[in-house]
Amino acid sequence: MTRRIIKYVLLGYVTICTVIVTLIICLTVYSQVTIQLRKAELPNGTYLNRVHLFSEYDDIVLRHPSGRILVPPSVDFVCFNDIYVMGTRYGPAHSSRGFIYRKGDAEAVFGGERFDQMEKESGLCEERGSRPADEATWTGYGILIKDKRYRREWYE
Repeated sequence: MTRRIIKYVLLGYVTICTVIVTLIICLTVYSQVTIQLRKAELPNGTYLNRVHLFSEYDDIVLRHPSGRILVPPSVDFVCFNDIYVMGTRYGPAHSSRGFIYRKGDAEAVFGGERFDQMEKESGLCEERGSRPADEATWTGYGILIKDKRYRREWYE
């Protein structure tokens, strides 16, 4: 009889420990996934987020409010205001000129005369070291997600 009681007590103890460890692992994985896939919403309605959870490189894309990808991976830095988003990308394609997107447009613009015209219209990051009235500056995805000093009221 005593052996049977000890057996069930130990079995219960092992079961409870297994459940607790499993719960801790699940909560840890969930928190990591939500942090990795978090969106960095911009004031013009677009947002930056990762395409894949576990990738060797940062594969950040710029998405339309509907979820459609406007700028393919990998977005490096962005400069934005309430209407425009301008940025740079890693990799050979479009990296030298970057991209610019205006709220309401169907697609982002990569280089060319239209890019130059939109860049002048936007007033974003015109010269290195200058800050327009809305204090737009080059910012990375990680900073927008993690550092609350770079957030404005439209994040809340």
